Amino acid sequence: MELELNVGNVLKLVKEILVGWINSILYYHKVYPEYIFEPFRSLNMVVYRSRSKMLNEYIDDFINRFSKLLITSNQISELTLLLFNKDKIYYRYCIRFDEFIKLSAKISEDESRSAAIDIDGFTWDEIYKQANAFLFHHLQHLKSVMALMELEFKLLITSSLNLNQDENWVYNSKPSHLTNLKALEEVSVGFLNFNAYVEYHDI
Repeated sequence: MELELNVGNVLKLVKEILVGWINSILYYHKVYPEYIFEPFRSLNMVVYRSRSKMLNEYIDDFINRFSKLLITSNQISELTLLLFNKDKIYYRYCIRFDEFIKLSAKISEDESRSAAIDIDGFTWDEIYKQANAFLFHHLQHLKSVMALMELEFKLLITSSLNLNQDENWVYNSKPSHLTNLKALEEVSVGFLNFNAYVEYHDI
C-alpha cells in the first residue's frame, strides 16, 4: 500500500533528507571521530548517522524547528552548515529554499498535516526520484573532499523574518569570502523547490 501523499508524510521525507545531509557532512569531514557514526539507510542509499544522543538531539531539534518554519512561512531562504577552525571558515554547505512555496496555501484551512495534496506531477515516484538524486550527488561530492582535522560546525539560517528570540536561531548575515562555489543538486517537484551548493577555499 502506497504511503498517503499528504503534508505530514512529505515533511517527514524532507526531515530525512536534512538529517542525512547534515550527518554526511560531519562524517566525511571528520568533524567527530569515525567510531561515533553508524551506517543506516536513507532513501535508497547508505549514509552515516551519529550514535551520540546529544548530537542527534541537537540536529533533530534544529530540523524540527526549521521544518516548522517551512510550513508556516515562505520567508526562509537558506539553511547553512559552516565548517570552520578558530576564525577561518573552510566550507559553507547551503540549501536554498528561495522557490519553496508556502505549504499552508496547499492544504485545508485547518492546516491539517493529514490533508491530501493534489498537485499535477507531484507524485511519490517523482519525489523519491529527485530526493535520491539530491542525496546521491551530495554523497559523491563528500567522498571526494580532503578531510581536515580539528573542524567545528555551526548551523545557520537566512531569513527575512524577525523570528522569535526564544528559538535561539543563529543567522547567516556575513558574506562568506570563500573562493570557490560548486552547485550540487536540486529538487524541483510541486511545492518542493530547493537546491544545494558548497563554497570552499582551496586547500
